[in-house]
Amino acid sequence: MFDDWKLLAIFDLGAIWSPFCNLRFSLIILVKESPLFTFFSEYLKKTFKSNSKDLKHSGLIGEQEPYPEYVSYIEFIEKETFSNFEREDKADFRLWSIPYSDVDLKRLQLNYHDPELQEDEVKFDGVSTESLDLLVKILRPKKITQSMVKVIKTKDCKYPFNIEALEEGYETDTVLQSGDIIISHKGTVASPSK
Repeated sequence: MFDDWKLLAIFDLGAIWSPFCNLRFSLIILVKESPLFTFFSEYLKKTFKSNSKDLKHSGLIGEQEPYPEYVSYIEFIEKETFSNFEREDKADFRLWSIPYSDVDLKRLQLNYHDPELQEDEVKFDGVSTESLDLLVKILRPKKITQSMVKVIKTKDCKYPFNIEALEEGYETDTVLQSGDIIISHKGTVASPSK
């Protein structure tokens, strides 16, 4: 395909099926002439307003209203695609470019071409690493009884930690110790500033 077409841009469209699916979509723009640069953008905010409780019960996605910031972002893409892109970041998205000759056409993932991640890759290239399970003991709590005790859930992981706010849940085989690190395999952990 890239013999006839050249990659002009990859624009992140965000999780447009949220809250039903957190898969992020991208708009890939191809042109006939080789561009000097390929442009990339990452959208940083929510895309559509939705009342997920009502929609989940109906089983239908329904019509969702886009946030004004998302509409502005899409309008920016439409306006700037075939003109000179404004290169500065905006509050709602990041925009960057790399020389077309540096684009890996086998790796069309937006994050692969992110300059911040590329810097990290260079920084850690050749650094000795170990698998996390060789350095620490990884525990996955399992329910052991029907007893109800206070349990920590993802939503409880915020600073300052409030033990009194913990809800009851089934007792597990894991008791937290000082120094333990909690990692969620689903959900979003609140940032320390919130």
